[in-house]
Amino acid sequence: MTRGFLKAHKADFVFSSGNDYNRIEMRRMSMLRLLAPHVFVVLLLGALSWAGTKGALPFLDAKEAAAASMPEPQPLQTPKSAPSEDKQSKDEQAKDEQAKAKQAKDKPTSTGDSGKMTLEELKEAIEHKISPPQGAQGYWQPIPYTDHEVPNAMGPPEMSCKEALGLVPDKPPPPTRPKRPRETEPTPAMEQLAQITVGEDAYDPAQLPGANPEELPPQLLEGKPEDLARVGKVMRRMKQGERIRMSFFGASHTGGDWFTGHLRRVLQGRHGDLGHGFIMPAALYKGYRGTDINLCRTDEWFPDWVGKRDGRDDGLLGFTGMSVSSQDPDQFGWIETTHSNKRGRSVGYYDIWTVAYPDGGTLLVRIDDADPIIEIPTRAASPTLLRTRIRVPEGPHRISMSPAGNGETRIVGVFTEREGPGVLVDAIGIRGRTAKTWLSWNEEMHGRGLATLDPDLVALAYGTNEANAMRYTTDAYRKDLRAVLARIRKALPDAACVLLGPSDRGVKVKGKDDTFAVWDRTEPFAQVQREVAAEYGCVFWDWQQASGGPGSMLAWRFHDPKLAAGDLIHFTKAGYELSAERFLEALEHAQANNR
Repeated sequence: MTRGFLKAHKADFVFSSGNDYNRIEMRRMSMLRLLAPHVFVVLLLGALSWAGTKGALPFLDAKEAAAASMPEPQPLQTPKSAPSEDKQSKDEQAKDEQAKAKQAKDKPTSTGDSGKMTLEELKEAIEHKISPPQGAQGYWQPIPYTDHEVPNAMGPPEMSCKEALGLVPDKPPPPTRPKRPRETEPTPAMEQLAQITVGEDAYDPAQLPGANPEELPPQLLEGKPEDLARVGKVMRRMKQGERIRMSFFGASHTGGDWFTGHLRRVLQGRHGDLGHGFIMPAALYKGYRGTDINLCRTDEWFPDWVGKRDGRDDGLLGFTGMSVSSQDPDQFGWIETTHSNKRGRSVGYYDIWTVAYPDGGTLLVRIDDADPIIEIPTRAASPTLLRTRIRVPEGPHRISMSPAGNGETRIVGVFTEREGPGVLVDAIGIRGRTAKTWLSWNEEMHGRGLATLDPDLVALAYGTNEANAMRYTTDAYRKDLRAVLARIRKALPDAACVLLGPSDRGVKVKGKDDTFAVWDRTEPFAQVQREVAAEYGCVFWDWQQASGGPGSMLAWRFHDPKLAAGDLIHFTKAGYELSAERFLEALEHAQANNR
């Protein structure tokens, strides 16, 4: 079927990149023989002084050596008194340069245009001594994109998803990959947990914490004043009509896109719809979805993420932590704007992220039924993260992707966006994952991709799975979370940062009708987030307290309408939307009160 509109063209390309460095030659000066000993002493002292301030390059690793060899940007100084006119002009010039640098990352450019933090600034941020300075530049350079345009795209074809899937030829399923044994988690002794029996002759559900969510007080963001001010500034810029991106990373609460989908709808309704943002063109698993976006795909794409039992474990997952791959030209995936929803009805360009590697093939992309079919070669001498932008006339469109058949293609994400002011909310989540999976992603791909995305606010919604893992200690979690936040600050030193804590959890007690236990590991893991967030310039939002505190998941399950799912871990659609409203209250409070 896919060969009918995505013609398979074989092409092998090798990508390479490099930087040219200028060599500075020092002219030799002839000195009087009488002064030679003194000159030798001066040169020796100078060399020792240089080594003490710059560090001995032979003892640095490759990344530090590269950073040390580059010119260090001068940090902006905050005046202690009223600045002079000359000082004001310099400050304005510095701000203009920062704005131009931020704008340049959204244009095709070479890989050597962006500045870096100095090693001292980087180490200080990573060692969480102080919050990162406003306007700091990250360690990783943004990734330029290959630019394409399809000006004659006229809108989605009439063929439905069902019709398209019916044209795919039947073939034997691909060989299964070996799976690692499933790890079993120990279960807590139920007698050690607080138990509640709910019913007419027992505990009244109306007396449970959070039973009346509309009466709960606002659950505000927690953190240092300067870090709360970063969040408030993003919200004020949004209100003033600037282009704002919020990127949420997490597990199933994020991946389901009910929570983030509600945030997107509300904020885009107020400030402008810039598109759906992140989505995968083929499903990671059954139930994968997005709010206000239409998806269609065949079933033989191979999904991968850290911890998948039959996964590759090679870390080549870009900055999203996931990939879908295939070399079968009969496989396809498409992403289409909505037809009747208020949001998601228009797109202006697509950013397609792929991984190139020695065995990579060509990905074929078509917009609607328009020509040309765009070829994205993904063969490279070594693993490389690629970014391809396809511009289309503003309006409804369908983007279809399929392998050419000359090698496997790996896609790590597609971003559907529009130009202009407004809001983007990315939902980048994988069910069952924990924050520490970030540490298994290829660090350079992760760092450069995150620096390219450059969200104004980055949010981590992990913690529920960490609290559920009985072997995972809070000490181990603290260490892992610090390493994850260090990665964020290495790529995004100036972004507003929010940690959304674990939600409440209940457990059905076997053999006892209407008896439930309250999970007691949620609060300790939330406390780790609260403490570590402040070390890295982030703020914390307590999701468990936002729903009413320990035991509230039971109350939300018995609420009419039901706000919690039957597993007492997840929420219903209504519960996620109510949680999003609670989070919006916290953002709006920061907007009004934190400057």
